[in-house]
Amino acid sequence: MEKNGIDTLTKKELIIIQKRDKKCVYCGSDKNLTFDHIIPLNNRGDNSFLNGVMACINCNSSKGNKNVFEWCKSKNYRVPEIIINNLKKRERKHF
Repeated sequence: MEKNGIDTLTKKELIIIQKRDKKCVYCGSDKNLTFDHIIPLNNRGDNSFLNGVMACINCNSSKGNKNVFEWCKSKNYRVPEIIINNLKKRERKHF
């Protein structure tokens, strides 16, 4: 259950994310893909279209509830463009 009460992700939106992100947005693997919350639920993230990407189970588990920018830096990954774009859209939406 969503911790902050915001659960707007529809089944249709999840399918769009799965089709858009055919590979892990972090490492590029196409194996064992899972839904990843860009901003983790326990860090005031929500279960919404703009807060979701597909990540392999290894990256998703490793990232856990860490800040996506700090986690990417620790792994020497470039922060994926889709994440930057989604965070910008989320910011505009909240103001």
